Amino acid sequence: MKKKRIIITIAIIVISIILLYFVKVQVQNNAAKEIINNLASENYMYTKTVSSEFNNEKAEIIWEGTITAEPYVGIETCVSNGSALSKIYSYEENGAIYQRMQIRSGETGSGQYLWTPKSKGVKLNQMYTAHNLKYKYEGKEKLNEKNVALYTSSYNTQVSYESNTNSENKATLDTIVYLKFYLDMQSKEVVKIQWDESKYDTDQQVLQKMCEENLSETDARKEVNESGAYKVITTITITERGKKISITKPDI
Repeated sequence: MKKKRIIITIAIIVISIILLYFVKVQVQNNAAKEIINNLASENYMYTKTVSSEFNNEKAEIIWEGTITAEPYVGIETCVSNGSALSKIYSYEENGAIYQRMQIRSGETGSGQYLWTPKSKGVKLNQMYTAHNLKYKYEGKEKLNEKNVALYTSSYNTQVSYESNTNSENKATLDTIVYLKFYLDMQSKEVVKIQWDESKYDTDQQVLQKMCEENLSETDARKEVNESGAYKVITTITITERGKKISITKPDI
């Protein structure tokens, strides 16, 4: 009888520890989700690094950006050499998001920088401020000599393409984006975000071949895969935040 009570007591303790662990994980995940979701309502400045690799050839483009939440305005300026795209200006107007881009004119990109006409666009932080995501705690990491919590997530989206020569040739594919969030749990802030767009960009190439070369998805994907592996990872590092941050409309 005594042995039975001991077994029951041990079982209760084990179950309690397991329950406490899952409660702790849930509390941590809820806290992380709140921190990440709050980013969409913050004003902040950041550095964006786009690192790509194709057939062992690597390239890197660096941008400096600023985003204000209310009203939404975003601007990114390329600080790398050799880019034909200089600025991206995105803003909200009458409930819709518009954008204009400053691009170097000329066939070789050697002319003056000119602004594109106003067109429908997306928020510059759309890739990483999607709500209703599920987050997984991956552990702690050192970032600038500070302990941060790493959470991962992913979401399904669609990529579309329309032929430049025939508007009837258009298609859409389901794709996925993988995300990493580095959080300072003490200050309750997102300090770095990274997302892998490799599949997203590969699917864009597949769509382009489907629409421009009239290929099936299978044949288009085969050609893209045979041309070599393509990898692109974007990293956002937040450098400053606060309500005093503002954006001056560029001279367009």
